Amino acid sequence: MMQPAFTLMEILTVIAIIAVLASLTFGGMSYYDQKMKFSRTEVLIASIERALEDYKSDNGSYPSGNIGDCYFKPRVEGQATQCQRVRALSYR
Repeated sequence: MMQPAFTLMEILTVIAIIAVLASLTFGGMSYYDQKMKFSRTEVLIASIERALEDYKSDNGSYPSGNIGDCYFKPRVEGQATQCQRVRALSYR
């Protein structure tokens, strides 16, 4: 007497259905991954805007664009320079 078993076509059909469902799931994941990267970029831009506004309120104007000059500014004891504040924001 033969044991009941699955045919080759039934097994291949199930594998094909699982493959289609997996591709739909991972295809949707890339959309959310892209959306997450876009949101993170918006947050980073907002933090740069805040740092620039802080710089402007402290110094009266926006930075010149030459970041090399901040290494040679005299530092007041106990007070962080603007370059140190911007670097601290970039490590968050």
